[in-house]
Amino acid sequence: MRQRLLRRILPVALSGLVAISVAPALAEEAPKETGTTSSDLVSVRDAESQRAIVNLRGDQVLIPGDVPSKDHFILQRLVSVEDRLVVFLYSDPRFQTQVNYVETYNVNGELLEIAWYDPTSGPKTVRDVNLGIRDAKRPARILKTPVTSVAEMIGGQTR
Repeated sequence: MRQRLLRRILPVALSGLVAISVAPALAEEAPKETGTTSSDLVSVRDAESQRAIVNLRGDQVLIPGDVPSKDHFILQRLVSVEDRLVVFLYSDPRFQTQVNYVETYNVNGELLEIAWYDPTSGPKTVRDVNLGIRDAKRPARILKTPVTSVAEMIGGQTR
């Protein structure tokens, strides 16, 4: 499984055509669900501060506007984790560190998390809002900063 997945993703990732070339191959294994659920809806206020990117399946994913563009980074490594996750590790050529930007996908090509290092404020992470929700059948394709305090969890607020 790992070799088959890497054979599909690695050449595409290196060429920079991830969304176009991998999406049909992954869609064969995991058919897309249709219909809108409550987790797919985004408020107008949230939509103004977000932008859309494309996951490995070719689906649009909403991410916060402060997530840096992947175009500024160079792919360093592709890692398969227990045949369940695929992690893309990128570096920023302006800095001496080896990894500055990370994208984590499930084996179906759904983007689950983006983590990066912001030189002014340190490490940052955004995750799919359905991660950790027991009844969620699939990722929501909406990434937000995870809840970081008990007060935020109780109030139902996220940053």
